[in-house]
Amino acid sequence: MMKPQAHYKKPKNNKKALFATLRIVLTAAAVALFGIIGYYAATQGWEAVFAWFGGKYACMVVMILVAAITAGVWLWKLVRTMQRFKEDD
Repeated sequence: MMKPQAHYKKPKNNKKALFATLRIVLTAAAVALFGIIGYYAATQGWEAVFAWFGGKYACMVVMILVAAITAGVWLWKLVRTMQRFKEDD
């Protein structure tokens, strides 16, 4: 007797699924944040953006942190993929 084919398989590596989800969420958050800031700066001016974040340095720190964390997660994925290809050789 044949086993019924599973329509959903649990991921074998939960850490891999977690980081994939984290990459997607951080990328979407970064794009949304920069889009909101860009729109707000275009319609209200940069001074309104700085006031929104509580100061120009707070705005800069938030933007740099979101961009750095997002880039770091994608870079980590790239390094892991390159290591996997190197191991296959």
